[in-house]
Amino acid sequence: YGPAGLAMILNNARGEDGGGFTVPIVASNLRTDGAAGTDDDGIEAFVAAGVIQQSLVKTLDNGLKVGILGLLGNNADNDAPLAVPVTFDHDYAAIQQAVDHLRNDLGAHIVLILSHSGVTDPEGAPAGDDMALARNVTGIDIIAAGHEHEMTPEIIMENGTRIICAGYYGKNLAQLDVTVTVGSGVTDAALTN
Repeated sequence: YGPAGLAMILNNARGEDGGGFTVPIVASNLRTDGAAGTDDDGIEAFVAAGVIQQSLVKTLDNGLKVGILGLLGNNADNDAPLAVPVTFDHDYAAIQQAVDHLRNDLGAHIVLILSHSGVTDPEGAPAGDDMALARNVTGIDIIAAGHEHEMTPEIIMENGTRIICAGYYGKNLAQLDVTVTVGSGVTDAALTN
């Protein structure tokens, strides 16, 4: 529906008083044009209000800090021709900087990427945008993938990153239980689909 349509959907979900849908939206590689009077003005307003965030750190009851980034991958970006003037930055150096900021400046013990990128051929020779992301950006503990609609029956390990995907359209639910040692990150994980 384009940026204006997305802003309308988000506005309706939040309700007139803003008390409806209140789950943080993390869109780390989303870029707007910064110009008034364009289709992304509503998205820019949500960014300015903190409804859409570049990153998020959640501190769990046990004190563990989980840094979260949300990324739209190259392939998914190509499938969204109506996104203009919104664009998505796929530069690995920028993503690396965001991961490092979560760890070094905000104190995240682990980093989770919520990814609309995906993995292809998870049971054979895994490939796709999320595999490339894990190869090119260090310090990511977990990538929870989407877009390609492939379910990962096992955790895929790439460059120290655990990649999982539950499939598509809510047909499956994935549960990833992790053991974290502060200072070492994720030391063990088990996937249940």
